[in-house]
Amino acid sequence: MKLPNPEICINKIDHSQSKVYDVSLFSLLDQSQLIDEAYKKAELQIQDSALQMGIIEQTKQNADKILKPMFEKISGKKIKLI
Repeated sequence: MKLPNPEICINKIDHSQSKVYDVSLFSLLDQSQLIDEAYKKAELQIQDSALQMGIIEQTKQNADKILKPMFEKISGKKIKLI
């Protein structure tokens, strides 16, 4: 069975669960733009960190551990994931 390559689909920060404590040091800049850019940079860092930690390889291993037995049980046949 051929599965699509794993990918990171979501790397967003929940703004409603986030807090900005102090931006007074940056009073010359537009605060909303500053906060927006900080969130964007943080979201990129989330994706980079996940890739550096090996999330793609872990996803492939999890598919082998979880999906393969499930598909074999459903089909009654041996399955090879590629």
